[in-house]
Amino acid sequence: NNTVYGNSGVGLYMANEGAVQGYTNNNLIKNNIFSGNTTAELGVVYTVENETNIFSNNSFGVESDNFIYWGIANPLDTYDAWETAYGGTTASVEVDPLLNNPPTDFRLLSISTLIDGGEDVGLIRDRDGNPKSGTAWDIGAYEFQKEKGGLAPGMGMAP
Repeated sequence: NNTVYGNSGVGLYMANEGAVQGYTNNNLIKNNIFSGNTTAELGVVYTVENETNIFSNNSFGVESDNFIYWGIANPLDTYDAWETAYGGTTASVEVDPLLNNPPTDFRLLSISTLIDGGEDVGLIRDRDGNPKSGTAWDIGAYEFQKEKGGLAPGMGMAP
C-alpha cells in the first residue's frame, strides 16, 4: 500500500546485485500506485524477473511506451504483455489512478476505481492512521475518506 509518484527514473526498480539470481526473492508487491515516474513505472531486471515475487492489485497507470521493463532489454507497452512475461494475472487496475492533487496530495478522488480495489495485506491503518473505509482496502497509501471528501474534476466535494 504505497504511492510512488514523480521519480526521475523508475518508480519501483528491482535488480539483483551483479545479476546473481536469488537475492530478490519472495517479495509481495501489492496495492501500490506507481504513476508519473519519468523512465518507467516498474523495472524488474537482472534476473529478478525469473524469481518468485508476487505482484497483485497494483496500478501502473495507463499503458504507454516502455512503462514496464521486465528484463533489461524487454520494455513493455501493455498490461497484457507484462502479464504474459510475468506468467500470470496480476489483478492490476489498468487506469489513471485519479489522485487528488499530485505532487502535494496523493489521496484518491471520489471517482477513482482504486477505491476498494486492493486486498488485505494485514494493515490496520493507512498512511494517515485511518482504518479501512470501504468493503476492501484501497490501492495506494491512503484510504478514501468519504467524510473528508475527495475533489472530483468539476464535481466539488465528494458526497
